[in-house]
Amino acid sequence: DWKHLAEFIAWGKRNYPAKHYMVIVWDHGNGWKSRLASLKGKMRAKKTTAIVLNAQTLKVDAQKIGLNGSPTQVLRSFMPERKTSGEKVSGDLATLVEKIKSAILDLSVIK
Repeated sequence: DWKHLAEFIAWGKRNYPAKHYMVIVWDHGNGWKSRLASLKGKMRAKKTTAIVLNAQTLKVDAQKIGLNGSPTQVLRSFMPERKTSGEKVSGDLATLVEKIKSAILDLSVIK
């Protein structure tokens, strides 16, 4: 639900003020759609050797990557409360853009 994304952005801005923000919505090549792997894909994956990327294979100092090399510190790790409500929006592209823009502006995510 797009409102959850807007709420998450607003939460991030409140809790982690910064000069610039970037949000990346990423999936494994399928966008918002989910799908099951094909039998052919499963067979190909089973025959493939996974490439291991670590400090040794990348030939870098282990103290400069991952959590050890991060300038930030993890304070806590948690699962956000799962929300089961949502709103379906419909209309032509211009109408949908205006509805989503209005909702994001109402949440003060962007100005």
